[in-house]
Amino acid sequence: MDTQPENNEASGQTDQTNGQTSKTTNNEGADTMKTINNNPVLDFAKNLGETLVYLWHTSFDWVVSVSWKKFLLVSLLGLIIGGIIELSGLAKFLVFGALIIKFFGGKEHQHVVEVTEN
Repeated sequence: MDTQPENNEASGQTDQTNGQTSKTTNNEGADTMKTINNNPVLDFAKNLGETLVYLWHTSFDWVVSVSWKKFLLVSLLGLIIGGIIELSGLAKFLVFGALIIKFFGGKEHQHVVEVTEN
């Protein structure tokens, strides 16, 4: 029987027989670390978050800048349409939230606008 070392280049293992020391090196882990971390779910969550922040800022600015007459008209239409499509709870929540923003957010927003204009 021949006692020459066997080299398995595909797995990177070196094996010696006859009771001598065995040396094993595995480089398969290094190849997997070089892959690009492309996670579509994480990308979707980031895009969704950015979109929601944009929508929040846009709606906040609209509620603060619109007149009371137009605000009440849009709120009434929102409540009617919410009742028709059976989402009256959501419509009430949105109208109530916009009303709070209109009362309290407008004063801070007007103060910021006055400071930046001067």
